[in-house]
Amino acid sequence: MIIKPLTNLSPAVIAATFNEAFEGYFVPVKLTPYILNRKIQQENLSLKHSIGAFKDDKLVGFMLHGLKGDGKKKEAYNGGTGVLPAYRNKGLVGQMYEAQVDLLRQEGVEKLWLEVIVENEPAIRAYRRAGFNISREVICYKGHPNEVVDGLKKKYRFEYPSTLPWDQLPKYWNYQPTWQHQLFAIQNIESHIKNICIYSDEELVAYASFLPDSGRIMQFAVHPKHRNQGLGKQLFTELGRKKNPSLSILNVESTDHTSLNFLQRIGLEEYIRQYEMLYILPK
Repeated sequence: MIIKPLTNLSPAVIAATFNEAFEGYFVPVKLTPYILNRKIQQENLSLKHSIGAFKDDKLVGFMLHGLKGDGKKKEAYNGGTGVLPAYRNKGLVGQMYEAQVDLLRQEGVEKLWLEVIVENEPAIRAYRRAGFNISREVICYKGHPNEVVDGLKKKYRFEYPSTLPWDQLPKYWNYQPTWQHQLFAIQNIESHIKNICIYSDEELVAYASFLPDSGRIMQFAVHPKHRNQGLGKQLFTELGRKKNPSLSILNVESTDHTSLNFLQRIGLEEYIRQYEMLYILPK
């Protein structure tokens, strides 16, 4: 078995191995090279900073990782770990993580993040052995909103800008988004994103950023000063009018009861709980 970076490996090979490794997973996973390339772009994944396990030149295990930051403030994210069924229970994850951590440490990475489904106990045990600890629980929702409202009040209007005032958006949030929904990730694939915004005069009071081809809502928020005005329902009504496929929202922090109650009230259903886990790399 050879453990080495995935440098120059084709997206087609990685996608095929990814799909085989995740066959029968808790949620269906099906990557095409196009979807994988967008995932790489969105999450800052770097093949030269990602590790693979090769048997007779065949990719049998992988760890995809992305980086952000500079200097001594670099962080990394595990965008997917998989091992083909025939090669499981052989300590391969541990071997890959040993090589992966060495590679990331050389790049000056201090923190390493990942998400894992709560029911995936074998993976959680493996990550704990590697040095990860749970930082928070997050919840994923999907479905169609069942509360449809008609018309904004006269003081509000819809706009559909191609970009957003990025530096202003954190003051709208109740929690910090996980890696793949942070501002840099949305900006990375901005050409694929659609935005629905509600304004009062010139003030942005609510927004939703989403991928129209999948119905994935990257972010949505209402400014704290403008809540309890029905603007969240208006956003989701407008999303429905865009005839999107079933909407999905990943990784809402489990302590954000305001957002959780809202999503449940408009008819979206919880379908997965995950742990966000953090590993502090040794110096």
